[in-house]
Amino acid sequence: MAKAQYLGVYSLRSSKSAAGKRYCFVWRDTPAKACIFQTLDANLKPTGKPMLLPLEHFRRDFTAEPGIVLVPDIEPDVGDYLAKGASAPSSGSDKVTLISEPVEKPARKAAPAASVSLDGKSAAPQGWEAEKQGVKRSPEELDKAIRGEFAMSMMRFRRGNKEGALQDFERLLAVEDGIVPAHKHMFTDFGIDLRKSKLYTLASRCFQRAVTLSPDDTHAIFNLARIYYEMGQYGKASRYLDAALEKEPDLKCALRLKARISEDLAGPSQGKRLS
Repeated sequence: MAKAQYLGVYSLRSSKSAAGKRYCFVWRDTPAKACIFQTLDANLKPTGKPMLLPLEHFRRDFTAEPGIVLVPDIEPDVGDYLAKGASAPSSGSDKVTLISEPVEKPARKAAPAASVSLDGKSAAPQGWEAEKQGVKRSPEELDKAIRGEFAMSMMRFRRGNKEGALQDFERLLAVEDGIVPAHKHMFTDFGIDLRKSKLYTLASRCFQRAVTLSPDDTHAIFNLARIYYEMGQYGKASRYLDAALEKEPDLKCALRLKARISEDLAGPSQGKRLS
């Protein structure tokens, strides 16, 4: 029997909130009218053995999670599982209880861990690892790989694994190999996401990377000014606003923020830092 088709990451519909969701890898074998799923832990790492699931229960209990792009390093064969059969969960249950483990086979050499890729395919080694292995990748491929890692780290942060996520962010912000000016958009997007998550210092570093990669981009300079404003560092914000306006005197967003800083300094917010 052919290998099952990998469908992606799914969650159980019975989960009431994003924090309590149970995520799984899911593969489908249409001729066998069955699926295989493998649960993921809080860090979205595979845990436990893959299990067999009738197609009707997959349709009833699972919801696609297209925002989570992961590629497993196994290719299960439904035939291995059908040999032991399966018992369906009771009707009306909101929990998947169908358990059917594969027939034991001689151990095979484990496949290398797959990297995250936004297009749902296995990616080559990450940029900071690729250079060590002599793998050269295009700026577009590197962009996809790093964005995929960032998305996974942000997911960990939002699910409560803040320490691990922060370490990942630090590692991603330190990437140098293969980075080109076109990656300013990537760092800008990272900065916006981090700012929304109130990780202002990390966001400022992302915006600084964007300015370094494109020093004449007035919008990149404005983003850096804005994050310093939100951090209460009006002096730095004003200096970057002046730099942006020097290059583009009629930059409206910069003019508005400069006026707002003047208003804040003249009012109750006067105590904010001017560094």
